[in-house]
Amino acid sequence: MRDRHTDAFFVVQCSRNEAGTARLGMAVSTRAAGNSVVRNRLRRLIRESFRMHRQDLPSVDVLVTARPAAAQAENRVVFESLEGLWARVRAKA
Repeated sequence: MRDRHTDAFFVVQCSRNEAGTARLGMAVSTRAAGNSVVRNRLRRLIRESFRMHRQDLPSVDVLVTARPAAAQAENRVVFESLEGLWARVRAKA
């Protein structure tokens, strides 16, 4: 299984794993997010959102790629975006 879910802020790709739990990978580039302060903020938000939803996710490897719009988005909007994407990952399981 290899699924891809997108919105204005992120691309989430996932594939089944044998680890028994969901695992996270991130790609937050300079081109998409700018300087290190913004990139690290997005990484922290992605990690925190994943941590809160991990128990609800199937056993998949997840790669979250940031899009340029995420750099200007407020934290609340980023969390809402990721919540919708986690719901799509759950629905495909």
